[in-house]
Amino acid sequence: MQHIVNRIRAFLAAQAAIEVAIRASGLTPPQYVSLMALSTNGSMTMGQLGSAIGAACSTMTDLIDRAERGGVMCRVRSLEDRRIVTIVITPKGQAALDQVNAALAPLFEGMPLEVMEWLVGVSDATARQMAAV
Repeated sequence: MQHIVNRIRAFLAAQAAIEVAIRASGLTPPQYVSLMALSTNGSMTMGQLGSAIGAACSTMTDLIDRAERGGVMCRVRSLEDRRIVTIVITPKGQAALDQVNAALAPLFEGMPLEVMEWLVGVSDATARQMAAV
């Protein structure tokens, strides 16, 4: 049982380090996740990006508005069909993403992919509930 508690404590410490690195870059955690999705997939519509990060359309509007004000993402309207708007990373956004990834590289070094995905994907509240068991 103690080894489980130790792993959960390590998980919580790693999750805190992730948030510190994200915030130090000037991003919010949802912006970081969005930038990661965009860097993997290139430009995406708001619907595609929302699906990729598991966010509702109303949430995406606010997220993109703040990201645009921060200069890390921008909306690009299609020349062929003005109804289509894609989201792209700006150079400032790519620099912030690179900064976070460089800060997190030592944390993830040698960590199995499944553990990384779980670490980034499990919410803070869920981890705290697990730690209380």
